[in-house]
Amino acid sequence: MCQFVSWVEYEGKEYFLTNSDIETKEGSKLLKSDVRDDLCGHGAILSYYPELKGKGLHKECEDFSTQKNFPKSIAKALKSGSMSRIGINTKMLTAPAEEAYQKATAPAEEAYQKAKATAWEAYQKATATAFTNIVKQKKNRNKNWK
Repeated sequence: MCQFVSWVEYEGKEYFLTNSDIETKEGSKLLKSDVRDDLCGHGAILSYYPELKGKGLHKECEDFSTQKNFPKSIAKALKSGSMSRIGINTKMLTAPAEEAYQKATAPAEEAYQKAKATAWEAYQKATATAFTNIVKQKKNRNKNWK
């Protein structure tokens, strides 16, 4: 799986996704559950820019220690927050700013963790119940478990 930030270089231009891209009709397809996990990767970029399939150089960089590690167009998009729905890296922030970010997002993180735990419990209960109801019937077990 590709890492944030990924881009494709082709004919002197960098192709990457921004928030405004995924707000389009074509880009909204990238938010579907079967592709959403690769939103920051080359697969999503190629889905959005199908004319690039089989073309260009696939590049990525995870080193946010300096903006010089990125093409100028991507550094500009990162600094303006235009890629925040694609990925986030808090290493761009000062320590006080990162602390403010953590504080601002803590309630959402807590709600997410709670919802995830509730969903996991429901899933575990459903799978255990389904398995129990099926396995206890001899006809449903393979010959080594009759």
